[in-house]
Amino acid sequence: MARIVGFEGADIVFCMDDGSSKSIPKALCDFVPQVGMEVEIREEGGRFTLVPRSLQRKMEEPGSEVPSRRGALKRLAKERIRGNILKLLPLSLCSVLSMLCYAWSPFLGWLAVLFLLPCVELGCIHIYLALFDQRRWSLDLLSEGFRPYWRCVGLAFLRTLYICLWGCLFIIPGVVKSISYSQALYIFAEHPDMEPGEAISASRKMMQGHKWEFFLFVLSFLGWFLLSLLTCGILLVYLVPYWQEAQAAFYRSLVQRQK
Repeated sequence: MARIVGFEGADIVFCMDDGSSKSIPKALCDFVPQVGMEVEIREEGGRFTLVPRSLQRKMEEPGSEVPSRRGALKRLAKERIRGNILKLLPLSLCSVLSMLCYAWSPFLGWLAVLFLLPCVELGCIHIYLALFDQRRWSLDLLSEGFRPYWRCVGLAFLRTLYICLWGCLFIIPGVVKSISYSQALYIFAEHPDMEPGEAISASRKMMQGHKWEFFLFVLSFLGWFLLSLLTCGILLVYLVPYWQEAQAAFYRSLVQRQK
């Protein structure tokens, strides 16, 4: 644990448990804490996550584990997005615009799918994971998706290629593989030093024994998507963050069960 003792220019100054001091640039932290706050410092890929001691205790309390049942995960996702719908509106609009782009021009849509949307999706994952973990977040986290740009694009290309190749055999193998690779971007978000092939392999291993569970999880949102069509897309303002946060909850549940 470390305690915030002050700020020096663009750096945050910490007092560590052993009495030593440590400075970290504010720009590399997920949020700027207050002086006197006790935090745990977690470093991943050159970025720092500061977990307040109060939140750490809360996560360690009995019964605070991420649930595994589909209904419980969806209820938890609803709780996380409650009060944040308007803040998440730009992300919802990005998703809607990407669909309109593909409908207007399949060629431009595929270019976006390969070279733009993976990074946007990765940035959204950073935001929704932070929201689920109850960390401070902002739309600035969207830029995190563009830092490992070419590896993110490579991951999206490999995932799409593998799914298409399996889909050429028959529809069902393509669906199964798309489910197997569904967690690759989430894994990559937390392990940005991974190579694309490693993230895909990690996703495949993580989904072993959970493919049918994820299929039913996705299927449970079918009514919501149909209802959004009946409302001419207006319901997407709520549905997109709900769906994204539910996927983040599912990923956190899988990670917990892997331990």
